[in-house]
Amino acid sequence: PISATKVVSAFRYILQHMLRNSPTKKLIFVPWACDFENMDASRLQSRLYKFRFEILALLLTAIVFGGGIFPFTIFDEVILPLIIFLAAGLSVIMVQYRKLSLRLVFGTFAVLALLMMLLRIFTDFHIQVRIASLEVFILFFGVLSYEVFRQMVNEKEITSSIIFAAFDCYLLLGMLGAMLFSLLMVMDPNAFTNIDSEDNLFNKMIYFSFITLTSIGFGDISPQSMLAEKITAFYGLISHFYSVVIVGIIVGKYVARRNG
Repeated sequence: PISATKVVSAFRYILQHMLRNSPTKKLIFVPWACDFENMDASRLQSRLYKFRFEILALLLTAIVFGGGIFPFTIFDEVILPLIIFLAAGLSVIMVQYRKLSLRLVFGTFAVLALLMMLLRIFTDFHIQVRIASLEVFILFFGVLSYEVFRQMVNEKEITSSIIFAAFDCYLLLGMLGAMLFSLLMVMDPNAFTNIDSEDNLFNKMIYFSFITLTSIGFGDISPQSMLAEKITAFYGLISHFYSVVIVGIIVGKYVARRNG
């Protein structure tokens, strides 16, 4: 079965290969700026787990905003699969201290997500494959959202990790909405207005999802089918509920710490 140690070993191999071709021998963009070539798998695993929320925030931000920075083909066929691979590996590391059954669930979803991403690149991507891939990604990021939220709630003190975890949950919520809306569009091309083609569909749905979550609602994209309207309204409600819950958790932990 997939274990955190195997994932970390794979990360270490990739990083070592990159570092051998790097004149600085360091990845300056990594927060802890350590020498990965001299770090064993257990130490690297510990570092990855310690900064798991920060790394996940970086990956999710790249997914949300990368489509507007890089050319569509490069982002869709190169950058996005790499991010999904890293997110899948990080998800296994995040549950390394949980029960074996949960680690197997995360490992299974991680492998399925990677397989769907490969099918997305190397096949004609028929509508059945698109629907199956979106369903797998919804399940994968759904269980990842649950685990991030659970670990955030169980943190004893207010630290930067709590803030990053809250940010991660919000980004994951928006991404889940984008995948749900994309699934609706694949199954019913008339579910939303002002979407002329399915090219770059996911980036458009990311935009619509976060516009809905933030209650901005420009109106350039709007739901048309009954199901799309209900899901959009549901996501608007979730956004307000999440904001209230997060503020309550953070304030509660802060007050509890002050009161000893």
